Amino acid sequence: MSNTLFLAQLIGVFSIIFALSMLLRRQMVTQIVHEMFQNRALVYVFGIFELVAGVLMVLYHNIWSDALSSFITILGWLLIIEAVIYLFASRGFLRKIISAIHSTKVYYIFTFLYLVLGIILAYAGFTG
Repeated sequence: MSNTLFLAQLIGVFSIIFALSMLLRRQMVTQIVHEMFQNRALVYVFGIFELVAGVLMVLYHNIWSDALSSFITILGWLLIIEAVIYLFASRGFLRKIISAIHSTKVYYIFTFLYLVLGIILAYAGFTG
């Protein structure tokens, strides 16, 4: 199995399960996100783990040869960017993220995006 297909399967299945938990447990997820962003140390540690995951993805899979490979590589770079934001974000910026997550519209947009991302990547990974 190629690295691209493996990563598509991994990210796809993860995204589907994560989206379903977001869909079925909205109150719990918003409370967890709220508590996490209230704790600056936890946000920093989360940023470190996300940075490690993003760097590993980019180093392991920096492939731009086709659409699926490019998309997986872009996801790795997006993880790095998000991690850097978490590592350097001010308290005010974190408060803005919390208020956005509490918005029902924004919450369900992200849930939908995770679900669609998961379905597309899982399909590509398991049928490729």
